[in-house]
Amino acid sequence: MQEITEAAQGIPIIIKLLKTRINFHETLSKYPFADKVNYVEDYSVALIQAFSYFCQSLDKPLVVLFDEVDCLSNGTLISFLRQLRDGYISRINTAFNSNQKQRLEFFIFAYI
Repeated sequence: MQEITEAAQGIPIIIKLLKTRINFHETLSKYPFADKVNYVEDYSVALIQAFSYFCQSLDKPLVVLFDEVDCLSNGTLISFLRQLRDGYISRINTAFNSNQKQRLEFFIFAYI
């Protein structure tokens, strides 16, 4: 991921990696992740869409921990952080926090 600086390439890879991790998770694998999202063409909103649809299908709040985001760079890092910020800011109107059972919290860790 460190070599990928363009968001058009980096965001789809992030979503594919998240999808793979979720597919192998004992509890979360029964919920679809990013199935309704065209993350190649709409990469600038793909994370918001993927997590919003995902949270709509969950019956409990979700906490996501992102570690090592400092390995992202340039456009990929900026797009990643913007989408998470935009999702958090608009959480009242989206599944980021449309009701208590669909709440999503992000924690971002970086080692600099």
